[in-house]
Amino acid sequence: MVNSQDNLFNNPDLAVSLLVPNLQDEGVAYKYLKTLAREFVLKSKNPAEFAQLINDQLSRETSRTRREALFNLKQRAIEVFALDEG
Repeated sequence: MVNSQDNLFNNPDLAVSLLVPNLQDEGVAYKYLKTLAREFVLKSKNPAEFAQLINDQLSRETSRTRREALFNLKQRAIEVFALDEG
C-alpha cells in the first residue's frame, strides 16, 4: 500500500489531480486549492508526509482563507489516501 502511494508522489500531476480533480469551471478558490496541493505534493515523498506538512503549516497559519484551504486539502488527503486523522 505505502509503496504504491510513494510512487504516486513521484508523479506530482497525478497526485494533485487525485486531491483536486480538474473541473470544467474552476473558481479562484478552487484554483488556489490546486496551487496549494501542488506546493505540498512537491515537498512530500508520500501521503503521510504530505498530511504532516499541511498540519505543520496549519498550526502556524494566521490567514483565515489560507487556513480554510489547508484544512480542506487535509480533509481531501484523509479521504483520498485513507489516512488516519491523528
